[in-house]
Amino acid sequence: MAIARPGASAPRSLRDYTKSLARLRPQKRWRHALALLEQLGWAQLDVVCCNAALGVCAAAGRWQQGLDLLQDMGLHAIVPSVVTFSTLVSGSPWQAALALLQNAEERAVLPDTILVCSTVSAVSCQWPWALLLAESMHLWALAPSLVAYNAALSALAAELWERALGLFSKLSSDLQLDSISCGATMSSFSPAMWQEALDLLSLTSLRRLQLSAGTPEP
Repeated sequence: MAIARPGASAPRSLRDYTKSLARLRPQKRWRHALALLEQLGWAQLDVVCCNAALGVCAAAGRWQQGLDLLQDMGLHAIVPSVVTFSTLVSGSPWQAALALLQNAEERAVLPDTILVCSTVSAVSCQWPWALLLAESMHLWALAPSLVAYNAALSALAAELWERALGLFSKLSSDLQLDSISCGATMSSFSPAMWQEALDLLSLTSLRRLQLSAGTPEP
């Protein structure tokens, strides 16, 4: 990976490098981040430092450079962590996000809730994938995630309002849905569907009252 070196003086330790990389993320200075890795040299790098550089690439929307860095990590025997894949997925297009999730499993990196939820968000433009992943968290011994289901609801709302409403009704008995869940579902309604919107609000209000009172559902 050919990268121009930054003009600033290099930090003195690996920890200093990692802190410097973290400070670059809000500024999205991905070229500087990759150049800092090159300054330190692969023999000195660890996965934490590489993850910090990946975070800068993700923030800058440079997912291809992130994938290149992942490949370079493998060439230099730096084992990626679940944080590595979560960071990469967050800035990748949906096809790459799915490939990264599969790659994590192939490398015996057990997906956690953050990685799966990040993947669901990345594939939200493809509702079948978003829904499948949200409903498959048990395969990784993970509890159902409201964040994942909200992303799936948003994906469904863009295509199939009836299915989004059905999923919302199903989830309302299993999870404590929030305003994001309600808003994502209602966004699928046309202006003429005011009655469905009122019914959804009534269902949400009733469910909240039952939860606060500790009463069973009818």
